[in-house]
Amino acid sequence: MPKLINWQVLPCIGSDAYFVYGKVYGHSRIADGHNISTSKICRIKRTGTTLEIQTRNTLYQCSLSSHVLSGCWYDRSDPYETLKNCLEHFGYERKEAEALVERMKDAYDCLNEDKKRELRTLLPVRSEVCTILEFSAEQEYYFRFLAWKDQSETKFWDEKSLTVYIGQEESCECLVSAGEIRCRFYACPGNRLRIFDHTENMGEVYVRNGGFAPLTVEMGEDAIVVEPGESRGQVPWL
Repeated sequence: MPKLINWQVLPCIGSDAYFVYGKVYGHSRIADGHNISTSKICRIKRTGTTLEIQTRNTLYQCSLSSHVLSGCWYDRSDPYETLKNCLEHFGYERKEAEALVERMKDAYDCLNEDKKRELRTLLPVRSEVCTILEFSAEQEYYFRFLAWKDQSETKFWDEKSLTVYIGQEESCECLVSAGEIRCRFYACPGNRLRIFDHTENMGEVYVRNGGFAPLTVEMGEDAIVVEPGESRGQVPWL
């Protein structure tokens, strides 16, 4: 069964129908990692920690913890509220839909806590000030997490700190705002991103690939390929 990551339910324009938008994996006709808009939803069934969403053509598996936090370029409204409305449309009681959304938020929070524990172990002990920027090809704009530490504290920010400026070109300018920390990059097609500005208070900067596919990270005229699970830093381009 194909699965969707970084997914959300969206309304069809001009009708009361819904479809799903997200990155697909395991599809027989579409390459892994492509963003797709499905055909109209016909049925939604909850199975443990996933939703099985039947469209006109395909049955998709959608993990509760991989639902998006904010709207995509197509619809900036609250994606959780849209999902509640869709669930009601397919026969769920409002309280049942609200309980499911709360379960999704709890699943995301648990995932975040696991990620914080993982990144805490990866922050270099000897560095006075350092930052890990985690990216993933499975995220729509690649950014997943920022971990920062100095000699007295460690802080974390997730994709809620990301602001995306949709341009007329294929690449999107992205800003990570984490307290006084700022990092700007372009999210480009083909699992590629270009960091073009960041504040000096990030200290030693490391880039980590937390996804399942290689990422090409550019800085100026230099570029490196960061493999899944790999962290790269303290090199000339940063």
